[in-house]
Amino acid sequence: MGIAQVMARAVSVMAAPMLFAACDADHNSQTRQAGDYFITITTDPEKPQVGGDAQLTAHIVRDDEGVERCRAGFRQYMPAHQMTSDHAKYVLQDLGQGSYRGRGSEFTMGGDWEVELQFNCGDGTKTVVFPFNLQWM
Repeated sequence: MGIAQVMARAVSVMAAPMLFAACDADHNSQTRQAGDYFITITTDPEKPQVGGDAQLTAHIVRDDEGVERCRAGFRQYMPAHQMTSDHAKYVLQDLGQGSYRGRGSEFTMGGDWEVELQFNCGDGTKTVVFPFNLQWM
């Protein structure tokens, strides 16, 4: 690994906590780390609404490059409530260049939700969790 790569990795490691803090406040983009991978998700609509679903886009990056040909999927659930939909899994379609997209089910009530994303890029399954809070309208 050259000096430029070492410095780039050091900057991304130092910036990651700031990125996590900034993104957690904004529902549209959140980033988590799993091993050598950084996973960023965005939702459409930007802030999911009670009574609607959301399109989820995940970008999987390793060594500063998008990772293609991963198997990826997610489930959405409320940690404080058990619902029949908790175990439903949604497949993310590989769009190329490390981007994956899918649509979950309806967010049936306000409160704390989690999106649990699992992916396997040929080196074992990794899991990351993204929290969301939906407000009753």
